[in-house]
Amino acid sequence: MFWPYCAAVVSLAVAIAAFWKPAAHAPGIDKLHALAPAIPLVVFGADHLSAVKEVMRVVPSWMPGKMFWTIFVGVALILGGFSILLGIQRRLSTTLLGIMFFLFEALMHIPSLIRLAAGGRLFAPGQRTFLGVAGRDFAFGCGAFVLAVAASRADLRNRVERYACRGMAVVALVFGFIHFWYPRFAPGVPLEKPNPDWMPGGPAWGYITGAALILGAIGMLGGDTIRRKAATILGTILVLLVAVFYVPIMLAQPTVETLNYVADTLLFGASILIGAGPLAARDDATSHSKAAA
Repeated sequence: MFWPYCAAVVSLAVAIAAFWKPAAHAPGIDKLHALAPAIPLVVFGADHLSAVKEVMRVVPSWMPGKMFWTIFVGVALILGGFSILLGIQRRLSTTLLGIMFFLFEALMHIPSLIRLAAGGRLFAPGQRTFLGVAGRDFAFGCGAFVLAVAASRADLRNRVERYACRGMAVVALVFGFIHFWYPRFAPGVPLEKPNPDWMPGGPAWGYITGAALILGAIGMLGGDTIRRKAATILGTILVLLVAVFYVPIMLAQPTVETLNYVADTLLFGASILIGAGPLAARDDATSHSKAAA
């Protein structure tokens, strides 16, 4: 438990130190583009390196060198996180991170989902974690690719943002319906942790988050102006969910699991925020739509 929490503290300190001056002049939402995605990546990397035997079980049985790939991915996540934090080769690292997350989809998640769907167990209790992890990693990959083209010409950046937003909208839509089927489980990324009894609100957390995900997903499938606004609102809601729901749980029960729920939901929300594009682009889209009207 020590190393993942240590990684979270160190990466947070580095983020504050590295981006203090830029963050002071950047638009509010854009600060999260550098801060929010990087810290969970470092935490996930520390998880891989501190619990190698447990993570090795996730590696497909047909793939040789399970320990090597576990350590390799852990190091890659840590280096990718600090690359984003420090702005060192950010385009290269985010491109490679996006490829890595999409390889997770092709090599692990999609085959598992196909097997579950063939057996009629895709949404069964204890099995929907696979769907949550698959959707989560797909959103992470989309966010990484949007970050990779952040400094590219506007037409390329807008095209990647558009496709990434649509992909994440499908994930959010599926997640939203799962929240209505299982409202008493932890909101955001639909995994298997039930809401703690001492947390007020009960199933309301699931219903409200599910509604936000569904409405946000519908908006993200719209035109550029609506898409950017919907992604900004939904991403902000998910980041706030981390602050008001998951951080109190983590402080009350400081385990690797509760830290991972913080990191999962934070990176999911940050990926959607990244898909909305920089604040300047959102303002330009709004002004252009008003001018056209």
